[in-house]
Amino acid sequence: MVDVGGGTLDVAVFNIHEHQGQLLFPVFARKVRPLGTRYLMKSRSNKLPKILPGGISPFDDLPNEEVFCKKFGLSEAELESVDAQFRKSVEDVVVEQLRFTKVRRVPKAPQWFPSSPRAPEYGQGLPSFFCGGGALSTFYSSLLNGFERKDTALKLKPLKLPAPEDIEPAYLAASEYERLNVAYGLSLDPFDIGKIKRMSDVPDAPLTATESGVRDRYVSKDHV
Repeated sequence: MVDVGGGTLDVAVFNIHEHQGQLLFPVFARKVRPLGTRYLMKSRSNKLPKILPGGISPFDDLPNEEVFCKKFGLSEAELESVDAQFRKSVEDVVVEQLRFTKVRRVPKAPQWFPSSPRAPEYGQGLPSFFCGGGALSTFYSSLLNGFERKDTALKLKPLKLPAPEDIEPAYLAASEYERLNVAYGLSLDPFDIGKIKRMSDVPDAPLTATESGVRDRYVSKDHV
């Protein structure tokens, strides 16, 4: 899960399975960083003070890339250059959690291995969903959806969460239901969802007899 808010970028890798009649959610990896939409705007403002008279307020709404370029007289290439370091910071947070999960938590999960006719679940990418208002912006959506085309060990398979059946905000378009995912989830009683197993309580995967060390858990530079 990647939640893009105004202030933070929240990334969590977890599993969902049933244990003794109850849903269990072990958290394999998670990270929260100040890389939300306000910080993206602040980064742009810091790098474009001369081009943009008066700068940009980090509290301004985040326009899509085309609108932003047109408003401030920038080419797409210029904006891409301005955002390069920030984009890398966002991507690195996601990559770090995936690497940790593969190396330390579930190195034998089928999502890490190339696709195979005999094992259709292989190579499909880690099922993922992106939420929060920032995830709808072109900057974050293009970046996150780009993980669908990465090497198997870092590949994500974006999923769309269905709109809750008991919520009908007529003023929202279907695509904007995602803005409510986090708030809706927080409104539920945790005891009605299942049991969350904290990251600190999830043990590392043990080495098997066939493993000579950490070689099978290594993520090479080619996986980036």
